[in-house]
Amino acid sequence: GHSFSPMPAFIPGGSVGFAVIGYSTCSSLLLILNKLAVHLLPAPSFVLLAQVTCSWVAVKLCAILGLIEVDALESTKLRAFLPISVAFLASIFANIKTLQYANVETFIVFR
Repeated sequence: GHSFSPMPAFIPGGSVGFAVIGYSTCSSLLLILNKLAVHLLPAPSFVLLAQVTCSWVAVKLCAILGLIEVDALESTKLRAFLPISVAFLASIFANIKTLQYANVETFIVFR
């Protein structure tokens, strides 16, 4: 059977609208928290390292507790995803360096 949703997914309040609002809220809050972090601790490389490390610890802990399944590292996958990972890390580093010297409003405009 086909299920009927009274509200189309593209209308705010539907699943896409909820995802957009949720993403925007999280992104805004993280932007402000990152600005605060690099203001209080003017070492963007360390702030980024701490964030990546905390993410790794959270994933590892969830895997240990059996909440998620994590694939083993494979050299072929590592080589395939290395350029993507480096580009992602570089973009995050550029963002956090920008936050170090610019205000949040300027960052949002250029983003």
